[in-house]
Amino acid sequence: MGEASQVVGDLFARLAARDLEGARGLWADGAVYHVTGSHAGAGDRGPDDYLALLAEWFHHYPDYAVDGFRMTAYDDEVVVAHLVTRGGPAPGKASGLMVFRVERGLVTEGWGIPTFAGGALPF
Repeated sequence: MGEASQVVGDLFARLAARDLEGARGLWADGAVYHVTGSHAGAGDRGPDDYLALLAEWFHHYPDYAVDGFRMTAYDDEVVVAHLVTRGGPAPGKASGLMVFRVERGLVTEGWGIPTFAGGALPF
């Protein structure tokens, strides 16, 4: 497993444990996370704003869980994860791609891309 996979795997483990402070330590200052789609949460955010969004998400959707997860590294900088989730705002299951660029052991850029409902709902 390469460095990028380890960083992103650690990020997902911390998010699953709701350890947002630990997750923040894996983001570079100045990083950007692009939440795509046409839903109200879409837009670009720095790490602190993105993690604040997740804190709200976990508060509003306490039963939110990942039912399916697959992560693939394409080189030592890019990791793509596909998630199938439940318990969020979408009825039933939702899905999406998360793409991360990692440099020097930190996430420097990311994208959240819904792969259902035409991007009208987050996953």
